Amino acid sequence: MNFMKKERTDGMKKINVMAAVNPLGYGVAGLNILKELDKVADVTLFPIGQPQATTKEDAELCQKLHAKQASFDPSAPCVKIWHEHSLAERIGRGKYYGFPIFELNKFDQIRLKNLECCDEIITCSNWARDVVLKQTGRPENEVHTVPLGVDRTIFNEDKNNVSNNQFVIFNCGKWEVRKGHDVLFRAFKMAFPDEIRDVKLFMMCENPFPQAKQQSEQFKNMYTADIRVKLIPRVNTPEEVAKIMGQVDCGVFPARGEGWNLELLEMMSMGKPVIATNYSGHTQFCDTTNCALVDIEKTEPAFDGVWFDGKVGEWASMGQNQIKQLADHMRTAYEAWKKEPITNPGGIDTAKKFTWTNTAEKLLGVL
Repeated sequence: MNFMKKERTDGMKKINVMAAVNPLGYGVAGLNILKELDKVADVTLFPIGQPQATTKEDAELCQKLHAKQASFDPSAPCVKIWHEHSLAERIGRGKYYGFPIFELNKFDQIRLKNLECCDEIITCSNWARDVVLKQTGRPENEVHTVPLGVDRTIFNEDKNNVSNNQFVIFNCGKWEVRKGHDVLFRAFKMAFPDEIRDVKLFMMCENPFPQAKQQSEQFKNMYTADIRVKLIPRVNTPEEVAKIMGQVDCGVFPARGEGWNLELLEMMSMGKPVIATNYSGHTQFCDTTNCALVDIEKTEPAFDGVWFDGKVGEWASMGQNQIKQLADHMRTAYEAWKKEPITNPGGIDTAKKFTWTNTAEKLLGVL
């Protein structure tokens, strides 16, 4: 017989959370928010999809919070951390907060209707908050910014284990036009002609969705044409991600649009120099003190032939000027590395401010 220690929740605020738990972006955010909220609130989990925890402790937490459904409080506030086009469904009759993470600057009618179902809306960046305010016309006191975070116990400068023989650039995320993988390859070739052999590009990219298979294969074929590129299979645990990040010298993220970009902040937390576009969600934590920024001159309709049809929403336009600036940033980092080890103390300082504990505290303050 199993005897479970009764959890004390007297006096804690009751919260119903609808969230995914898996190794993808929403799932990582959902799990980390749940872990921290559980320390300060009485949380009931209504999972979106089947939870896919990667550790025994995380699985037990999800099971515990899920089991509370049998006695949940329907009058408690409900927060749903999910796509803006799927916010109509809610749990209970308490105040309902939608927490979408999105990459484009406009919404279609389906998204607007879903956002109307929310009593209030939470975004993870001021950029996203401005989009919601402009697109929905809501009062400012109904739209909140609650930044996401990073786990500094896993992603920190003590985990670094770089080689002095090769300059290693790193990128990760789904194979996507939105992620700028076409731009990164062109900039890499511009910055480092074939005769430069002490440079490597690690691509830890994968797109598990069947509709993206053809595009993913096109990207893989393009990158593997250069022998200096290494394709790394995606790993599932944060510890595995940190181990790989610890082996590289610089992170490059030329995305046309981001909801947040967890991996960019994780690399900053490890003290790695990073390069990113100066647009969308990650501008919440990226500036000239911690990141080499690629200037954006204009936006353009978001089209990739898979996820975005070009009819609604725009993202950063990545033209020849942006490709050259990206190449220049990578070459500058390389030249600095040849003289001495390169670090990013500004990135570490920033990461210390963006913890999951702070995310949970700010979220609790809104609910």
